[in-house]
Amino acid sequence: MPALISVQGINDAISALNVKENTLKDRFLKAIRSFLSSEEDIINTQSIPIEELIKKIWEIEAPKEIRAKRKNFSGLKSSV
Repeated sequence: MPALISVQGINDAISALNVKENTLKDRFLKAIRSFLSSEEDIINTQSIPIEELIKKIWEIEAPKEIRAKRKNFSGLKSSV
């Protein structure tokens, strides 16, 4: 069964959002997009770990910092 989501569809959706460059929303979308770079990635990805997204968005590595950003992530996700 073909995927209902495509790389082109993701790119079109991100473009339509018209998000300003280098904002948290932009980094959020780019972080998600980095996990879904091919049709195969889309088919094989069940979920993206929140911790990995937080690392990419805020460019942090320390577990304590990652835990501290979980609430911020939740708000960011809701705003997008």
